[in-house]
Amino acid sequence: MIKNSIKLLSYKRNCHSLFQRKPFKKLTNDDVSYFKNIIGTNYVKEDDIDSFNEDWMKWYKGESKCVLFPESLEEISEIVKYCYKENIAIVPQSGNTGLVGGSIPVFDEIILSLKRLRKNFSFDPSSGVVECDAGYILEEINEKLMDYGHMMPIDLGAKGSCLIGGNVATCAGGIRLIKYGNIHANILGLDVVIADKKGSILKMGSSLRKDNTDLHLAHLFIGSEGHLGIIGNVKMLAVPYPKGISTSLLSIKTFEDCKKILQLAKTQLSENLSSFEFLDHDILQCVSQFSKVPIPFNEIPQFALIIECSSSNEEICLKKMEDFLSMCYEKNLVNDGIVTNGFNEARGIWNIREGAPLSVGKEGYVYKYDMSLPIEHFYLLNNEIKNLLKNKKEKLGILRICSYGHLGDGNTHFNIISKQPTDDIYKSVHPYIYDWVVNHNGSISAEHGIGQLKRNYMSIVTKDDMVLMAKYVREEALAGRRIGENPFLEYIGLPKKDWHDYKAMEEDLKRVGNGEQGKAFVIPNQTPEIKKIQDDLYRVNGYNAYVSDMIPLNRSVNDIRNPKCKDIQYISKLPTVSVIFPFYNEHKSAILRSIYSILNRSPSNTIVQIILVNDASTKNELNEPFREDLKKRGLSNIVEMIINRKREGLIRARQIGAYHAIGEILVFLDAHSEANYNWLPPLIEPIIINYKTVVCPLVDIINCDTFEYRSQDEGGRGSFDWNFNYKRLPLSKDDLKNPTKPFYSPVMAGGYFAISAKWFWELGGYDDGLYIWGGEQYELSFKVWQCHGNMVDAPCSRIGHIYRCKYVPFPNPGIGDFVSKNYKRVAVVWMDEYAKYLYNRRPAIKNIDPGNLDKQLEIRKRHKCKSFDWFMKNVAYDQNSFYPAEEPEDSANGTISNRDSELCLDATNLETNDQLRVRECGKGIQIFELYYANAIRINSGQHCLDASSSKDGTPVVLFTCHGLGGNQRFEYNIETQQIIHKLTGNCLEASYDGVDSGVVFVSICKKGKMAQQWEFSYVNKKLVEERKKLPDRNNGRRIKSNMSRSSTRLFFRKNIKFAIFSILIIGSSILLLLQIIDNRGSVNLEHKHKYKNDFKDYKTQIIVITPTYKRYTRMADMTRMTNTLRLVPNVHWILVEDGLEKSKLLENLLERSEIPYTYIVHKTASGYPKRGWYQRDMALTYLRNNYDKITNNFNHSVVFFGDDDNSYDTRLFTNYIANVKKVGIWAVGHVGGAIFESPKVENGKVIGWHVRWMPSRKFATDMAGFAISLKCFLDNPNALFGKSCKRGGGAPEPCLLESLGFTKDDLEPFGFDKPPGESREILVYHTKTSKPKSFPQQDLYGYDVELM
Repeated sequence: MIKNSIKLLSYKRNCHSLFQRKPFKKLTNDDVSYFKNIIGTNYVKEDDIDSFNEDWMKWYKGESKCVLFPESLEEISEIVKYCYKENIAIVPQSGNTGLVGGSIPVFDEIILSLKRLRKNFSFDPSSGVVECDAGYILEEINEKLMDYGHMMPIDLGAKGSCLIGGNVATCAGGIRLIKYGNIHANILGLDVVIADKKGSILKMGSSLRKDNTDLHLAHLFIGSEGHLGIIGNVKMLAVPYPKGISTSLLSIKTFEDCKKILQLAKTQLSENLSSFEFLDHDILQCVSQFSKVPIPFNEIPQFALIIECSSSNEEICLKKMEDFLSMCYEKNLVNDGIVTNGFNEARGIWNIREGAPLSVGKEGYVYKYDMSLPIEHFYLLNNEIKNLLKNKKEKLGILRICSYGHLGDGNTHFNIISKQPTDDIYKSVHPYIYDWVVNHNGSISAEHGIGQLKRNYMSIVTKDDMVLMAKYVREEALAGRRIGENPFLEYIGLPKKDWHDYKAMEEDLKRVGNGEQGKAFVIPNQTPEIKKIQDDLYRVNGYNAYVSDMIPLNRSVNDIRNPKCKDIQYISKLPTVSVIFPFYNEHKSAILRSIYSILNRSPSNTIVQIILVNDASTKNELNEPFREDLKKRGLSNIVEMIINRKREGLIRARQIGAYHAIGEILVFLDAHSEANYNWLPPLIEPIIINYKTVVCPLVDIINCDTFEYRSQDEGGRGSFDWNFNYKRLPLSKDDLKNPTKPFYSPVMAGGYFAISAKWFWELGGYDDGLYIWGGEQYELSFKVWQCHGNMVDAPCSRIGHIYRCKYVPFPNPGIGDFVSKNYKRVAVVWMDEYAKYLYNRRPAIKNIDPGNLDKQLEIRKRHKCKSFDWFMKNVAYDQNSFYPAEEPEDSANGTISNRDSELCLDATNLETNDQLRVRECGKGIQIFELYYANAIRINSGQHCLDASSSKDGTPVVLFTCHGLGGNQRFEYNIETQQIIHKLTGNCLEASYDGVDSGVVFVSICKKGKMAQQWEFSYVNKKLVEERKKLPDRNNGRRIKSNMSRSSTRLFFRKNIKFAIFSILIIGSSILLLLQIIDNRGSVNLEHKHKYKNDFKDYKTQIIVITPTYKRYTRMADMTRMTNTLRLVPNVHWILVEDGLEKSKLLENLLERSEIPYTYIVHKTASGYPKRGWYQRDMALTYLRNNYDKITNNFNHSVVFFGDDDNSYDTRLFTNYIANVKKVGIWAVGHVGGAIFESPKVENGKVIGWHVRWMPSRKFATDMAGFAISLKCFLDNPNALFGKSCKRGGGAPEPCLLESLGFTKDDLEPFGFDKPPGESREILVYHTKTSKPKSFPQQDLYGYDVELM
């Protein structure tokens, strides 16, 4: 669907902006034939059309293949209707006399000429109203009106060739505006064809002078330049032809005198003043020399004024002019002058004025500027530019700088004439001039329009609310849509399709080379010189740009999506998309790789535009040379680069990109990204279904050093804490069940999201009062939700992102604490009474002036947005459970002194990922808090102690607090004074150099070891003990926080070790928000099986849960079981230690085995039997909360409870467990005082039990005699073994199976398929470990053995 097939055609020529062709249809012979049927063969012109493709200044040249000459509004309507249906672009063209390229094709649009549109003309002398078609020439109308003693109120230099339709479309002014006003003042009605599917003809207004029966919509089309429709018929006022006209040409010494004369003319000539024109010395010279028009003074004056007085009485007019000039002479304002009476006598004077625009073009190449300024600044710009270029004129080839114009209404025509066109002149003055005009309360377009010339400068002069209204009028109101109506309704009922480009994906799989398949690339044979270059580039970019330059710009990446994503089909037609990349001093190859990944992995014809917003980069290669590079690469038809003249900051750069977007959907990304396969359809479809949906992709990691493309965790809803740090909330149970389904998220992470252009602008875009960056994700997220939209993350849309590291490339912009001001704006507008919680955490914000908020508050009022209380209770409903608004009391705080060294824990001058140390107490940053999240943080700060591995000696570092436990959970044992790292069971320890400092790490806990003993200044014993009982907020998962301000959704995947830096600079202080991922340690998922077997292709995963405890015989049992499981494919082993710490012997055995395993520690809690019940429950809890990490890409997983002292045949796993669908059951040997126990089976169904002990039990099976699908545990989250099972006679198995809702009919018996006469086999033997006899004390001779 085309939103507007009549285009304001974008900026081209030497104006230094790239633009792109929308996916309009290329003209075919069938199209041309259709047009000929509508308007006739003779009026479809295909040959000799160069004059239509080029403007009269020779600045713009289009490539249209066809010019249409309709004769009526009805023919135009049929043309527009057809073009709408066929997706063909149109450019309406009037007399082609414009100076800004507004009627010239940008590409190959068809030209619709108005020159034949001249069937209707009428004039009513009694009312003075003329009605005519748009194809009449202005001077022609004047000639017709002369017969009635009238004339047109506008008078232009191009009156002999310009058409009235174009005059209206550009809101022409002219030399008599001071008396009669512009087009707006004289239009009564218009007939217009708009670009909707009907080609509707709007008849607005009438020939009546007074008519208040409509909304006067005709005035919307005046000055619209074809944006809104094609003007076909005009009704406007003519004015009586004056009988008396007196014109004077005055020589003036100073511009100050010119201003005084204007003031005098307005009072003395009053209503008779009809023109007040201005020319400076340089333009008078130019007219004399190149147009050969005589200047009637002895010397060419510094300034000349042409003043015209007109009246119905000739004598009165002449008398008024003479009296006026006398006063000017008396006040010594005029140096010389001449006076004429009547049009004919004045002809010579007006030849000077009309020769001005022609003369400048004869002297050389002219840079023209049509601007309005307050009278006091009217000529000041001319002097400013002369001073600016006085030392460059010769070098730039500048011949003349001159001005003329309509001083009476403040409209100046400023000109720079050069020997030939040059980019250097544009670089030197073009941005400066427009900025100067805007800063002096002027307009960059007075009467010539915007067209192609000034399109890129609209963002500096047009207020946001006006832009929004214009977009609404053009794209919604005139298209017949209401506010709130989904613009994508036509897509919803379409069939689905598979959008994968399999051919391209197959070709990518064949690629090898540096960084291909998303693999890491390490520079071989690095010399000191290469290392120096890399380091220099690191300092500039924050990532290894040297490596970036060595990998292909269109490299292949690894498809890390959930496999189920590949099976999903999406709506078969997609809206158009504009992708917006803001950047500042980005490395060029990173930008290009971002562009190529978008183009290569998106459906064809969907991406209509990639907008690069260069935020005033200081790297020269990113400015004009980059434009040329894009052009040489053939990207200029799709990639548009906007260069900001000053640094606007990330937020406004995105907004500027959105202003220039032509797509129906806007996608915001960073310019150091790589799109993964089929990323776009899942990002777009939720918006099609509900246009008020904002969709965020999952953002993967591109390693800052090696450029390895790695996946991130798919689970986590965006949120925040009350310091406004970005945080995560866990997914809901329903979301976890379907890992490919988009899930609701309260807050976006930052700059990676898609939004419909309609919804973005209905919301007002970004708050234009936000500076640089900071808070914009909260402002937009709150606004979306509270104003009746929603936001989701799309797991099947994946985009890689380089997280800067090592160095900080971007300095403080030096404008104060802009981040806090941004936060204050967000809080006041959107957070209602909840703002106080932000102020409590950051008191300085409360007293900051947020600036004017009227516009934002009006948006909230207009959309009837909901309260923040509604947001907290319905969207971020679990926020307070994880990040409470009112922070509870600390468990302990103050200094933390080490008893061995008598030094204190210290964080002075430490940054993220730096190792903690101990130093002399009282000498630095030494106040810490054991706060409610069971983490230790710097006093009221954002950095916590973090240990990322279970290895002995793992450094304890500073890391951004995430509040979810895992790596950051520490507990204080008041009795032993040990600080215990809960996840690993290790203790905080300090080394000591014997002088004045030492480092801090975690190691195996040893009771009584003074280096592991710590004292807090204050301890709340009750809270310390109570909070030990609380589960991990993330249920023990190893996790690092996501604190990057940019758009990321980080949780953590296997074996990622890598730092991501994002810096917020607040005034003179620096808030450093970093994140690092590292989940090596207790969850070891990357081991490969060393031994091959016949079952390597089996697709079911087996999860074995084993409770274990320290004993003399444990290593014998574990060695046997380990060697068995090494032979089992697709196994993950969860071991739960009943104790206070892990066994180093056991952990070493597990590491050597290469079995994927998880080893956690949970000492049996009070009230539980000492038989592994508690450990199995802890394993199930851990599994439910971390199953996505353990199951990886397996579609089906089965859980088996395998004790460590049993004996297992590998066929138990490969033949029985691997085939369990729901719950499998089989015989177990040596159990319950019997040779075996077994279910009774008839016709494949379990009907009872062959057991000695309590055969009446509903499920009389041994722990080793069953296995259950993981799905059953996930569907029944409360099912556990518990503390006792009376129904099971004290055995835990029956209660677990009953709590899962099983009946005997659910049981799947294994080992009963032997034919009659053949013996059955037992594949598992239960052995009961008895308490060993006491061994005599023995010298260990250095052997490492476990003791009781």
